[in-house]
Amino acid sequence: MDGQEKYRAIDLSHQPLFVQPHWLDCMLGSSNWSAIVALGNNGITRWAWAYATPSRHLGILKWTPPSFSTYNNIIILDNTEISNVLRELYKHIPFFSYIKIKYSKSHKETTKDIRLRVRQFYPHYDTLDEYWNTINKSKRKKLSKSFDIRVDEETNPDNLFKGLAGSLAKNNLHSIDINSIERIMACKASTIGMIVRNKNDRILGSQLIAWDSHTAYFLLRGKNYSKTHLPVSEILRWESIRFAHSKGLRIDLCGSQIPGVANFNREMGAQNEYYPEFIHFKPMLLKHISSMYKRKN
Repeated sequence: MDGQEKYRAIDLSHQPLFVQPHWLDCMLGSSNWSAIVALGNNGITRWAWAYATPSRHLGILKWTPPSFSTYNNIIILDNTEISNVLRELYKHIPFFSYIKIKYSKSHKETTKDIRLRVRQFYPHYDTLDEYWNTINKSKRKKLSKSFDIRVDEETNPDNLFKGLAGSLAKNNLHSIDINSIERIMACKASTIGMIVRNKNDRILGSQLIAWDSHTAYFLLRGKNYSKTHLPVSEILRWESIRFAHSKGLRIDLCGSQIPGVANFNREMGAQNEYYPEFIHFKPMLLKHISSMYKRKN
């Protein structure tokens, strides 16, 4: 049994969407990913890590997490100490990779390469009023005004990409194309888009949401026109909260290390959640080469 077969045999029903086999098939193709699965002496899975088929970067083989799966890449399924898991992983990854592992803020840090980062999420409240009351007053004031715009739910990948194209280009996310959107929306996971239009039917912004049985994930969001006076981002976020609340889901914003975006999330009522980020380069020289390459390009 190869790594992918072992991975498919694991019960991942309570794990995030991004580590589900059908999501990996969707983003990478069923033959373009594998997994490392560690089994204990009793045959019970200790941990697992899914990764894209190794590719070459600067002439060096690199193992990477699949697209959109930046959290929970290493799934800890028992109480094995995380440092032991990393030690085992060292043996399998010959060069360098970017790995994140989620655990609580109170967990004792045992590896010097681990540092805490922050992401945001909305807990599930029983009523919409409870969400509303957590929003910053200035944001609530904007949302309370009547605007001559509308928000449509969208299931057509082409229409959704038209809405996302402007904001994606502004953020240099050129790797996200219509094919990426089509793959996501054709996945077994439930997905929907939301598009903001004005009275002239001009698209002002959009967002893509994917969800499973317990969590809604906000994958892509942005407004196409930076100087618009309309609160496009606020309206998108509030409509998304309403949508997720109607399904009784926890809302995962997938985090942001951009201060402005993180602050916007908090002003809209999101809470911080801490997770560790573990970055492993082997040998360390590759870290500097990779940084130089990114600056050049």
